Amino acid sequence: PMTVPADLETDAARLREAMTKSLATDGVPADPTWHQAVATVPRHRFVPGFYLPADERDGQGMTVWEPVTPELDYGRWLAAAYTDTTLITQFDGAEVDWKQPTVRHGGAPTSSSTLPSLVLRMWSDADVAEGHTVLEIGTGTGYSTALACERLGSANLTSIEVDPHRLETAANALFGLGYTPTLAVADGLYGYWPEAPFDRIVAACSFRAVPPALISQTRPGGKILLT
Repeated sequence: PMTVPADLETDAARLREAMTKSLATDGVPADPTWHQAVATVPRHRFVPGFYLPADERDGQGMTVWEPVTPELDYGRWLAAAYTDTTLITQFDGAEVDWKQPTVRHGGAPTSSSTLPSLVLRMWSDADVAEGHTVLEIGTGTGYSTALACERLGSANLTSIEVDPHRLETAANALFGLGYTPTLAVADGLYGYWPEAPFDRIVAACSFRAVPPALISQTRPGGKILLT
């Protein structure tokens, strides 16, 4: 069982408020409803473990990635969860045993919790507003999904993820907080027909070209935002 201080939620609320203020000060999308979502959604619930780079590289000049969990270092874990930074949760497509994580040397990050300012910019650039139905491609940790649920209501949101284990973890975090978007294991190339059409399609993963299925699943006058 996770041994964390009894005042975890109090600590988290304080750090979350500070992060929300700094995002607003830095001029990250000015729409206050998105900042309200950041102030509400507990990001720490979506990142039970992640890697941060050490200050020094190793002898081969590779980045040394240190595992961070509440058991290993409660303060560092919670502070990082409420810092505007990307938290790496997976390397080379291999699952991490967060009960006994090890230090890593180099490797390609394959999943992460994107820095909150970029998540906000993404939702803002997609021009998402009340009443829109949205397809998110790439659920990841579920943090950006939770922000959209908070802003638009769960009923208007569908989020798909190609990695079943990742989706299950995100689903547990989302449902545990009362967010109930439509979730599915699916490949973003094909969108998600059962819930189409959508007013907005937003992808957290990159595409070389706009997949025809996404165009077919977008309402006339709708918008697609891809990396």
